[in-house]
Amino acid sequence: MYPVSLAFKNAIQQPSRSFVAKVIINEVEYSNENVLEITLNEVFIPNNDFAIGATPAAKLELTLFDVQDVLAGAIVEPFLGLEIDGVPEYVPLGVFIADQIEKGKRTTKLTCLDQMILLDI
Repeated sequence: MYPVSLAFKNAIQQPSRSFVAKVIINEVEYSNENVLEITLNEVFIPNNDFAIGATPAAKLELTLFDVQDVLAGAIVEPFLGLEIDGVPEYVPLGVFIADQIEKGKRTTKLTCLDQMILLDI
């Protein structure tokens, strides 16, 4: 669990909330205007081959707008922020490695895996 402020704890319980996102890719920060979609699957098992003693990886799918300079192997750090009095308080979603990249005219879709995948042999 990540430490958050008391204001965050109160705001997250409200029925009306406003969220924003940002992502840092190889130390370059992209704002909410660049993030179109974030999907996080925290229990990803390659090939659906569960084995005793195995640890599942997390899988992040991220679609970005007007971001073209991302290469496979890039370090990707997504954050989700809750706006409190117009100022976002961010919570990190993890550290991932870009595995697959699909580029469109103005969009880039990244499929990223957390570093647990490096232990898969």
